[in-house]
Amino acid sequence: MTFEMKNSARQEKYKRNELLEIALKDINSILSGVELKEITEFQKNKFPIIFILGNPRSGSTLLLQWLASLGCFAYPSNLISRFYQAPYLGAKIQKVLAEYDFKGEIFDPDYEKKFHSDLGKTKGPLAPHEFWYFWRRFFKYDEIQKLEQENLNEIDVDLLLSELGAMEHEFQKPLVFKGMMFNWDIEFLNSIFEKALFINLKRNPIHNMDDIFYARKNFFGDTKKWYSFKPPEYEQLKSKDPLTQVAGQVFYTNQYIDKQFEKISDDKILSIEYEDLCLNPEQIYCMIYDKFAAQGYELPKQYNGVKKFNIDKELRIIDQQAAEFEYNKLCDE
Repeated sequence: MTFEMKNSARQEKYKRNELLEIALKDINSILSGVELKEITEFQKNKFPIIFILGNPRSGSTLLLQWLASLGCFAYPSNLISRFYQAPYLGAKIQKVLAEYDFKGEIFDPDYEKKFHSDLGKTKGPLAPHEFWYFWRRFFKYDEIQKLEQENLNEIDVDLLLSELGAMEHEFQKPLVFKGMMFNWDIEFLNSIFEKALFINLKRNPIHNMDDIFYARKNFFGDTKKWYSFKPPEYEQLKSKDPLTQVAGQVFYTNQYIDKQFEKISDDKILSIEYEDLCLNPEQIYCMIYDKFAAQGYELPKQYNGVKKFNIDKELRIIDQQAAEFEYNKLCDE
């Protein structure tokens, strides 16, 4: 499906700005050559990199925003995301505009609203970004978000490690990224990153299904259109009714992540519940602290974040009984 076709299927507020896309392509083309020269000295990350995994609408944006708010992690911001072919230079530009901002000449420090987002999109130049344009430079996914070994072999791993090593060097903090794009290629990431923490964020499956339905309705104006990443089982799900589709999307994604985690060392994996993150984020921080310590990196011992988040307990679209039936049917197979 072409860019134009994908863009036209979206509701007006979620459509990409074509003039912005052209401008970003131009500026990244100009900067990419300089970036390649600047990052040659960086070969890999020194600190563990966090990848947030899990289903769409499982709370990944909140988790990323929360980690970003703690001050001990670096992350791709909305500003840096504009430099997807030159993120190291983007990080330097951000420092000039934000960290060294003189008396608020460039940014209003009170502009950004923390922990607010719209289907994963945040507001404010320093708010966290999904960074998909950067990752798609290396991971050439088609309709299904799982690569065959021959495709994995074509990834420029050295360049990827240099890019991330340079970003880490600029911030002097561990990096954290959304990684749901890699739900089906975690083992490959594990093989190329000596130091990493893969966080599997799980949510009550019925509420997760309901939120995906909500995203379908808002993003496309049509609950029949598929929202977000597609598991390998998409081929057997695409002809099913929408409720069966979202049940399968949630179930198969969770199943695949769990199977991969069985093959990865314990110090590099962490499974957490969205509900636990909301009720006791400090406890989650302690878990991350321990995982980092096991890899030789000590985070600040003192937790300085929020005490809790609100949890939406009511379903907005789907019928709970029907959703439970569809999901449990897959669990019983």
